[in-house]
Amino acid sequence: MPSVEAFRRGLDSETRAIVDGLRKIIAGSNAKLEEGIKWNAPVLAGRE
Repeated sequence: MPSVEAFRRGLDSETRAIVDGLRKIIAGSNAKLEEGIKWNAPVLAGRE
């Protein structure tokens, strides 16, 4: 399974900056979110 870091490495610098900003905002909204890759895109989903 691909990692989020592998996904990030494939992005150009401008897109990577946008993705990183969104990751920070979303991950900061809930400590119970878990990061992964689904449908070839990064996903933050709640864990129980």
